[in-house]
Amino acid sequence: ILTKTFYKTLSYHFSDEEVFENRAEIRKAFKSYFLLLNQKISLFFRGSETIVVKDLKKQVFKEHSQQFHEKSRLLAPLFAQLERYCVKEGVYMIPKETIIAYGCDYENIEDEGIKKELYRETAKEAFYLDARDLVFFMNEKLTIKKFASSQNVPTDRRAYGLPPEELEKLKTMVFEQSILNEIQSGIELLLNNKLNFAVISNEYFRKNAIPLVQNLLYQVASMYMGEDSHLALKNAFVNYIFREHFCAIHELFAQKILELHALREKNAENFLRFFDGNIEVIEGRQVQKPEIIDEKGQKWNAVSILPIAIQKIRCDKENEALQERVEKAQDKHEEASQKLDIFTQESEVVHQKKEVLDEAIKQAMTQGKILQDRNYELKRLRNQGQANEEMQKEIAELAVEIKHYSKEEESLRSSIRETNNALEALRIKTKNLNTEIQSLERYINDHHKKLDNLLQVYAPIMEKHELIIDAIAKTLMAKY
Repeated sequence: ILTKTFYKTLSYHFSDEEVFENRAEIRKAFKSYFLLLNQKISLFFRGSETIVVKDLKKQVFKEHSQQFHEKSRLLAPLFAQLERYCVKEGVYMIPKETIIAYGCDYENIEDEGIKKELYRETAKEAFYLDARDLVFFMNEKLTIKKFASSQNVPTDRRAYGLPPEELEKLKTMVFEQSILNEIQSGIELLLNNKLNFAVISNEYFRKNAIPLVQNLLYQVASMYMGEDSHLALKNAFVNYIFREHFCAIHELFAQKILELHALREKNAENFLRFFDGNIEVIEGRQVQKPEIIDEKGQKWNAVSILPIAIQKIRCDKENEALQERVEKAQDKHEEASQKLDIFTQESEVVHQKKEVLDEAIKQAMTQGKILQDRNYELKRLRNQGQANEEMQKEIAELAVEIKHYSKEEESLRSSIRETNNALEALRIKTKNLNTEIQSLERYINDHHKKLDNLLQVYAPIMEKHELIIDAIAKTLMAKY
């Protein structure tokens, strides 16, 4: 069920951030509602405007429902041999060809998402898997990761018994698209609201940034992993992802602070001024505040950072303006090239037409001359006194035919003049287009040179800007 209308209703009452943060609650509400109807559903978000709901028990996949139940029955005998495919305790990897050999074949389904889900749900049904067990494809093998009971296996507080390599595999399975894109979308919402550097203090950031990002990642993980996944596993997964992208996330924070500082946002300036290396009493204890020091050992502060941040924005604007001009010129170049192709094709058609007309007038002139020669000969004989009724009749008929060919020749010459005019018009258009295309190519090349020059001129600024972002990010990560 695609529920785009539901999103419109939500967006009318709630902000994008509120919808984003409460996706887990939205999923729970849907599942609770369908549970009242004795339906177990799978629900996930597709993009930012669509919710997909699938009934996992009754009419599971619409037109694929019958297939699902048949394949589950066919795959069930493999359950008795599952231990043959055990690669380590609680982990099983079954080659896809083995699954297909048992009759569980969904390869005729084009939609990759539905295909994968059918394989996963069929395995869960056929192998009596627990809701907490993970099922996913890896290297063309159906992989099952069973959860060990905490009574039998010591639980790693951070990873819930999962080694890093298993979490890495899980990450690949859960985030089919770029995980950094998912994180960036959520961070942008945070930066516009709960982590708005135009409003928040350093103390607020120190206390709330990490919990807010963890909550964000938890929401994203819940959206993909399902509500039935174990809480400890979700937390372990979120912490693993957070640690992996810890620096990149803080670089996004640093980038936003610099943007606001370049726009002379006072709170962003004060935020940077805080990091002066001085000793200060914070919450009843003396702490030394970190300083902004880049990897080359240079210290930075709000005053020294400002001109670099402003010039970076100026460079971005100039670069964007040049890029926009290049894109517009390229669009015109493409349009002119398409017109040139059309005119070239039209010219070929008109040339062919002219060739046909030239051949036709040549034949008409040849035939007309033959008739005129015959007519001349008959008139000569008549003048010599050899005329008879038959000759007079032929002379009259020849006169009619000669007149006909004369008119045809005149009509053909008129058509040839028209084709010549058309060819000349096309030649002029083609010439003008070639001139325009050459001009656009020069314009594009000139602007590419300007872009190269711009980057060379601003290269020292861009280098310093990157150093500053890295330095601020590390400062934000510092504990104090």
